[in-house]
Amino acid sequence: MIIAGKLGAITIPYTDNFNDNSTGPEWQIVEDAPTQLFLSETAGTLQINAPGSTSPTNDALYISNGLNGFRLLTNADFQISIDYSFQNFQSSTDGSKFGLVFGIGKDLPDGTDSAAIGYGYADIGPATVGSASTQYRNNDIPSALITVGGSNSGTFVISYATATDRLTLGVSGFSSTNYDGLVQGLWNASDVYVSFGGRGSGFVTSGSDARFDNFQVISGQAIPEPATGFLVSAGLALVAVCSRHFLKSRKTPFQSAGGD
Repeated sequence: MIIAGKLGAITIPYTDNFNDNSTGPEWQIVEDAPTQLFLSETAGTLQINAPGSTSPTNDALYISNGLNGFRLLTNADFQISIDYSFQNFQSSTDGSKFGLVFGIGKDLPDGTDSAAIGYGYADIGPATVGSASTQYRNNDIPSALITVGGSNSGTFVISYATATDRLTLGVSGFSSTNYDGLVQGLWNASDVYVSFGGRGSGFVTSGSDARFDNFQVISGQAIPEPATGFLVSAGLALVAVCSRHFLKSRKTPFQSAGGD
């Protein structure tokens, strides 16, 4: 299927491998504090750089509502994926949390109705623990956090079956989470946006420490994003190990693994 965008067209199956080292018109970049946390298409990957991220609500995101953006229709099955790697970091501080996230949302960039899979780290003092988790929000209320199998590198996969209204989020080759009756049932969503990036505080990353590669819309149907390329509030973020506290104008589908 061809998506007729304002600056051209993309086709499904669709891949952005970030090899051109330049942000495509499909994406809007949201960076709350770009001196502390920012995205960079470098060396054929999308890198998440945190030279001094000091706020747990800092987001750096790609959202599919750029000038040539798109939304995935929910009256047809779809599957999307993205490779991720978070094998290294330069330093961390006790109590800090930071991670990578991949998700969808009815109302991005608000994230009131959204769901995501994330992999991140929590510095608990004597050790730094990594985990992959899923969570969703409905009417801005977060669900219980579900820890799933995963590793510090792999492929996030999100699929949707319209006949059963089943949304599945996980890491390829590991376990996954099924959310039934969510997308069309609770959200009443006829289409959804895509989002991926990083969030958190207290961890210093640079270069290829934390990165994405090979975003794919493997199957599905899509429509162009309307002319909303100038939205500036942060969207669906964020990772399972991050705090649920958020700026008043922003929502997150993830809360603290340990509660607040």
